[in-house]
Amino acid sequence: MSPAARWIQRKAEAWLRLKALALLVTAVSCFGIGTAYLVPSAPDRPRQLTFVETIAPLHVFAWLWVAVGAACLASIVCRRMRPAMFGFAAFLHAMWGLSFSASYVFLDNSDRDWVSARGYLVIAGLILVAAGIKEGSRRWGRRSLSR
Repeated sequence: MSPAARWIQRKAEAWLRLKALALLVTAVSCFGIGTAYLVPSAPDRPRQLTFVETIAPLHVFAWLWVAVGAACLASIVCRRMRPAMFGFAAFLHAMWGLSFSASYVFLDNSDRDWVSARGYLVIAGLILVAAGIKEGSRRWGRRSLSR
């Protein structure tokens, strides 16, 4: 195998590590949520994020989501940023989930706010699980068939 092919293979294996993939998925989630809240909602819609909006307007949080998504992408390459990015992303997802939960319990905005709350809280939990996984020399696709 040529040196260039070995270099490409090493880079591809680095990208296929579990934490890098988890950060890529987390970045996609953060970008999706951020861009969804950049578009203003209709004024007559019920507000499931009433408790979050007491801290800052939704467009501020939208840009925060986008910034955390960009930082998650950067942390794929810069490993020192990974713990902080996992933490920030999990915090934002948990905050959103708790706001939807509080809205369901206290405001009666919707019969299904608990579904959104559950989704955000599950994602926050999965992000924390991915952050806690120890990465070793094992890589995706490298398992032996003889096991």
